[in-house]
Amino acid sequence: TIIQFMASCSCSTISVVLMVFGLLGFGFKQLWDQHLIQPHLEEASMYLFIFTIAFVILLVLLGEFVRWLREKLGFVHDGVAFVHDKMDDVMDFLGFDDHDDGEEAEESI
Repeated sequence: TIIQFMASCSCSTISVVLMVFGLLGFGFKQLWDQHLIQPHLEEASMYLFIFTIAFVILLVLLGEFVRWLREKLGFVHDGVAFVHDKMDDVMDFLGFDDHDDGEEAEESI
């Protein structure tokens, strides 16, 4: 965790890190007071809003596509299961043994 990391650092490392963060904070405050950050922050927040809306729309479209695909694949799976059941009926009628796993086939040999 961060506390263990801070405990393993030397005093000079901690003081340098605190000084760097302090200078960054002071610079940010000066730029904020001079109103140099607000236009860029406003532009960035608008881009973030637009990209968030686009991402949500893409997620909804992807979810609907997955739902549609599951319906289509479910129909195919039902068809294959039906044909498989009918083939089992035909195999039983003709007297063929159907071995599902290799152990049963080895025992009969």
